[in-house]
Amino acid sequence: MRRKKTKISRDKTINRRYLFFGDLQVPFQSDAALKSLKKLTRTFKFDEILCVGDELDFNTISRHSEGKPEAFLQTLDKDRELCRNLLFDLGTTIVSRSNHTDRLYKALVKIPGLLNLPELQYAKFMGFDELGIHYAKEPYRVYGTDFIMAHGDEGVISRLPGQTAINLAKRWGHSAIIGHVHRLGFTCHSEAFRGRLERLVTAQALETLTSDPPLFLGNSL
Repeated sequence: MRRKKTKISRDKTINRRYLFFGDLQVPFQSDAALKSLKKLTRTFKFDEILCVGDELDFNTISRHSEGKPEAFLQTLDKDRELCRNLLFDLGTTIVSRSNHTDRLYKALVKIPGLLNLPELQYAKFMGFDELGIHYAKEPYRVYGTDFIMAHGDEGVISRLPGQTAINLAKRWGHSAIIGHVHRLGFTCHSEAFRGRLERLVTAQALETLTSDPPLFLGNSL
């Protein structure tokens, strides 16, 4: 008598696969890094692909370009479309707010009458709904894990790799994964009472994916 084959399926509520990346800072992205990242997304099936922010640089409206020729470059629409295409190609599902993309709001503050226009709200400006992307305005709790994803500018920046992330993790009481600092780092923190472990949090800071040679091409969880 032939045995009936039993199909074993992965319980996605327990064993979900996540890929984190960030700091593309289009138009200063690293094409070599993106090529590797795209290959990674095609090779492995991720349940969520999350961007920790700074996907678009907004360099032409940055305070650093004020009074300089860069401020007069008419490249923002081109940069936006490139960024949208890259996020779509990577299969991005979640994007975190970040300091570089906050530049749009900071530019509008100088013209208050435009602040409430729906089409100039960042998520609408980028067309995230059309791309199936959720825009996380606050630190984002990653489903099924103890991790919180945020950009990383929510706390004091440390020169020590991973220190900025672990400080946020200790503040939030959850493990953290961030970008922003442009330094790859991984660390953990534990607390005990009378020899008994009470709390353990880990923290990961991602490397930038700009045109400078990246040390890290993403992180899976």
